[in-house]
Amino acid sequence: MREIQEEVSPSLGYTSSTIGTYLKRMLERGLVNAEENDYAWRYSAKYSEEKIQQRLVSSLLKKAFGGSPSKLLMQAFASKKPTAEELAAIERLYKKHKKT
Repeated sequence: MREIQEEVSPSLGYTSSTIGTYLKRMLERGLVNAEENDYAWRYSAKYSEEKIQQRLVSSLLKKAFGGSPSKLLMQAFASKKPTAEELAAIERLYKKHKKT
């Protein structure tokens, strides 16, 4: 938990107690794994960053955009201009999905 606190505390100002509470809740919800190791708990992510992002976007898409990917994409572009690399990746994805 100390490693998490060192990473999170400077930017968010969370105490070790707050971080412990979040980790406990995440453990209860099945989002992290935990194992006791020499009087300390070691936490690890249960799902990959990509899997979590997919779940979050899927939920946001349904709740905020009525299931419309184009509405989500338009709002994302309105919030932040994509880089040339991001546009190229989006174009590749579009071409891939257009074929199917």
